[in-house]
Amino acid sequence: MKTKMTTAWQGAALVGVMGLALGCVEPTMSGEVSVRVVAPNADYSAYALRTEAVENVVDVHQLHHEKFRFLGGGMLRGDEMESFLSSETNPRQFAVKTRSGFKQSINPYLEVRDGVVHGKEFDSMMALTAFAGMAPIWDWYEKQIGDSSVATQEPGFVVFYGDIVPSVWLPVPLVQMDNAVYLAGVDVWMIFPVGNQEGVPYAMNRGVLAHEFHHRIFFQNVWATAAFERWKSLLSATGDMSSEEQRSLNLLRALDEGLADIHAIGYTGNIRFMEPSFSSEHLQGPIKEVLEAERIRRNIESDFADEATYDNLAQDDLNHELFDGCGLSNDFEATGDILSGQAWSPYCLGSVVARTLWDGVGRDHDQLVAVLLPSVNATLALLGDELAKNEPFDLDVFFEILLQVLPSTFQTQNLCEAIEMRFQSLATAERIPSCVF
Repeated sequence: MKTKMTTAWQGAALVGVMGLALGCVEPTMSGEVSVRVVAPNADYSAYALRTEAVENVVDVHQLHHEKFRFLGGGMLRGDEMESFLSSETNPRQFAVKTRSGFKQSINPYLEVRDGVVHGKEFDSMMALTAFAGMAPIWDWYEKQIGDSSVATQEPGFVVFYGDIVPSVWLPVPLVQMDNAVYLAGVDVWMIFPVGNQEGVPYAMNRGVLAHEFHHRIFFQNVWATAAFERWKSLLSATGDMSSEEQRSLNLLRALDEGLADIHAIGYTGNIRFMEPSFSSEHLQGPIKEVLEAERIRRNIESDFADEATYDNLAQDDLNHELFDGCGLSNDFEATGDILSGQAWSPYCLGSVVARTLWDGVGRDHDQLVAVLLPSVNATLALLGDELAKNEPFDLDVFFEILLQVLPSTFQTQNLCEAIEMRFQSLATAERIPSCVF
């Protein structure tokens, strides 16, 4: 199955992306539209071409939905963000200005056969697939998880094949192929072309889309409210940030990634939701090694997730066969705490956060979606209020707010035990008084 899909994607990828700008404009198709896209099976473990219905479409030929629309590429220059950081105090105005360099419409090559919309070449099919995937994910976050922030109540934008020029003002971990990302502040999701990827492209993986969607929820709830000025100061201070503030930022990024993963698990019901994208049968060398390591670190029931904790990551005390890729060991020699170093991956501690929450509901998916994730959502704005105080952040702050928000009917024993196991140095009555350790 994967081999056949890989062959089709690789062949189609030879078609140039210019079709997205030059495609013929067709008559508007709106309302409920049937599309032929790459979609998952029932348990999100495999993908194939399937026909799906997308509701609330404004114009499928422009990939315009009532809640979001696709933009057709363009350029974002990191250095241009400096002036916006100093002049804008409103996160919405900041987003409008920074995304103004992207083309405001898109015309993919689509055709209608027997009432079903098809992408005529690979790039258009990938865009149409991501479009179809975003709609139910948006509804899930709004209706099931209960998010009522800007993230679900105001229009969203997806930049397809845009370019970014990074700088100290845009210090994002950026790979401009084989990737899908959310750009905080700019408030857009970005989809990059397929390069070496053999598995399901990330933009076609519904779990990855759910993960990226939560980054918008995190930003709009946590940073774009009371803590927006602190977010701007962190972005501006990248070059000369104190180790204390660097540590706070690292931990917040890890929390952001861990929450995105656990929500993707909630949406798909599959802790290995990324597995269809991790095929590496024909890859070699460093690319294959990185992908294999990522497969282990992003699985919250893997050997890595079994062994990794907040403390053994911070103290460089985890088996390096599991640790490699999380950060540089010499950061520990310089600072005594890897989590305060600049060259550090938030995904590793993020997996520890996700594993803690997963164990905290007894690995019960129904409990996760019905109780824990809505409570996490309610926690985020309160976390933003705490960050606005400009005090050092550690993950006990998040856990204590969450424990206070959880309904009284929720049995917190499993969660407190998971916190104690994974965050031992933070598990004290002074730091997390809602638990009895």
